[in-house]
Amino acid sequence: MKVWKRNGIQQYRYTVECKPEECEKCRKGTPHRKHTKRIQRSAGKRAKGEVESLAFQEREEKKARAKGVYIPTVNEARRDWLMVNASEVGPGHWRNVNDWDPHGIGDFKVDKLTTEVVELARTKHRDGKGRISDKRADETVDGWMRILNLLVNFCIHRRVILSKPYDIKIPKRDKRPRPILPLDKVKPWLDAVDAHARNPQVGTVARLFIGLGLRESEANGARWEFVDWEAHTYLPGRIVNGEFVVKGKAKPKEIPEWLYAYLLELRGPEPRLGLVVPWRQTDESGNEIEVPHPSTFSRASIRAANKTVGTPGVTAHRVRGTWITQHARVNKLPPKELKELAGHASLSTTMGYYEDSSEVRRKAQENLAKEMGLA
Repeated sequence: MKVWKRNGIQQYRYTVECKPEECEKCRKGTPHRKHTKRIQRSAGKRAKGEVESLAFQEREEKKARAKGVYIPTVNEARRDWLMVNASEVGPGHWRNVNDWDPHGIGDFKVDKLTTEVVELARTKHRDGKGRISDKRADETVDGWMRILNLLVNFCIHRRVILSKPYDIKIPKRDKRPRPILPLDKVKPWLDAVDAHARNPQVGTVARLFIGLGLRESEANGARWEFVDWEAHTYLPGRIVNGEFVVKGKAKPKEIPEWLYAYLLELRGPEPRLGLVVPWRQTDESGNEIEVPHPSTFSRASIRAANKTVGTPGVTAHRVRGTWITQHARVNKLPPKELKELAGHASLSTTMGYYEDSSEVRRKAQENLAKEMGLA
């Protein structure tokens, strides 16, 4: 590969293997072992490093095509991602990718997604949102771009392409404060959930949210055999395609004493197996079986409890955010311990749940001033 400048314009040239009918040496009658083709292009007034990167990427992609590497379309990349990650991601994330609308770029090869093409599709997505606020529309556009980036990065991970063929960055926007459950309202909130729930199992699920910070799918699929009654721990998992799955990196969570006593009373004197909150159904043979409750199981009761207690916007997901935030505030856990407690592989994931507070920052300033003798 060679890069040089001619009359202020950057040029680059490289050689790749090709089919016999495209080979320059074959046309000239020159003896040779490999069929090759020389490609030379102009790159405009760019920096030399940028031109070298461009030439390298172009050469590697042509090498991949010569070896028979198939470049998928956007829809094919999404299909492969859904198939590979069916048991690796949560049902909500999987469903978001499955329902994602490519807005006309679904049949484009991944390496043909130019900046202009992606910007046009992104504009179509925003225009199709109808009468919603500009800020909400911007958030949906950001979500659309994240899924496209996810699919393109999936292709990069598979060595189908070397880098993103477009240059679009998701802008940083002001983060809206999300609701959390205040400490003084946790007990009234649980009592309200019990009062509004038609099924008493909803109260059990809510306590698993509060006590262990479980995700909705993990709480609905909690099993007795993963409770270590001697160590007072629980090994969390989640429901994937109707089955309870424990990931390899999952670590046991310490059960607080109040929740341990609640579960012990719920279990009874004898050890039990199966789901903690079973949903009894009948299979094709007429036999009664236990299956996990759907993701909507506790939502109506939670909404009713929010109205009663005055905690609008609190969901099962935000209860998990409450659990992480209050551990950081009350117990002053360092970030690494907080990450381990939440069961996250990345600290950035944990910090995405945390909600900062101006009141907490103000108290920190006052405490520092007292230690300095200034207050």
